[in-house]
Amino acid sequence: MVQQPKSADQSLWIYSKILPFISGKNKKGTNEHLIQCPFCDEAHTSTHPWNAMRGCYFIYQQKYYCYRCNCTKSGLELYEKLSGREYRELMPEYLSFIKRQGKSGINFSNYLSPSSAGYSVDVEKEKRKEDIFLQIPDSMKNELTERGRQYLENRKIFDSPNLPKYAKFYSAVYNSKFDGKKYEVVVIPWYLDGEVWSYQWRFLDSDIPFPKYGFPKDCGKKIYGIDSISTTFPFIICCEGVFDSLWVKNGIAVGGKSLTDYQRAMLKERFPKHRIVYGFDNDKHGLKAMLKDSVLSDSSSLVFYWKDISGGAKDLNDFAIAGNEQYFFNDENVKSHIFSPLSLKLKLSNPFKM
Repeated sequence: MVQQPKSADQSLWIYSKILPFISGKNKKGTNEHLIQCPFCDEAHTSTHPWNAMRGCYFIYQQKYYCYRCNCTKSGLELYEKLSGREYRELMPEYLSFIKRQGKSGINFSNYLSPSSAGYSVDVEKEKRKEDIFLQIPDSMKNELTERGRQYLENRKIFDSPNLPKYAKFYSAVYNSKFDGKKYEVVVIPWYLDGEVWSYQWRFLDSDIPFPKYGFPKDCGKKIYGIDSISTTFPFIICCEGVFDSLWVKNGIAVGGKSLTDYQRAMLKERFPKHRIVYGFDNDKHGLKAMLKDSVLSDSSSLVFYWKDISGGAKDLNDFAIAGNEQYFFNDENVKSHIFSPLSLKLKLSNPFKM
């Protein structure tokens, strides 16, 4: 695995190498750059090749993620793919930059906000994002349309024991800047102690030129489902999405394939006796992410593996829809699918246990 540079200068050095090879949309003043994914050849295989940009490069984290193929790469790995150059060829150039760092800089004023161009990041401001309680705009608080309600009913969302009794869903219209079209979304409020502290939306159309889920800008990475955690069950199952978290006891959603330091600290502060269990999708990318994240976080983290009984279901919501609504609300069933990262690796490497 390629080791990531840590400082802002190093992040921007990698970004400067990537820029000549990508034609995408940099969200000016932010940390993100949207591109057409080179790993799934999005520009040629997408149904919307003229505006497909589901790849997202996070400049300061030096990480790349594609919402189409779920590919996760480092900044250097992305540059390798784009440029065709090899790692052994890149490292001398990178190390030379490290030696010169501080003597000369890179001017990114055309791409980033003034504070970012000066390499100064307000760390405390970044931390405070998670603590902000966001108000859902009135334009996104329309009564559920028949289509939106039907979508949620088909996913059996209203039948979940994990769904708070006060939970609401809304409908809204998303005006796309990509193609000028209007798309209907279901708005999903995220609750903390009964109050809305964040929200996201889910597109109802499957053929869209952007990720199917979206979050408000600069909202920080919060947690869904804290209000439904039982203190009598000693595990917290961290799922990727809201709809999956609704189908496992003490399930929460963390909004992706990783936990932030803030999310982990908040869970441990509120539930100090609970064990954190990584329960991402049991596909190739989900397994890789939760094994990696659990090992790097702390020695007490566990992983949730249920692919052996999934029956082909892609995620926990699909598993529930297939007639298994109550399966993971049984304490023993949940416990039987919790492993240490090492024991799961051994299980996956042993063909006689698959």
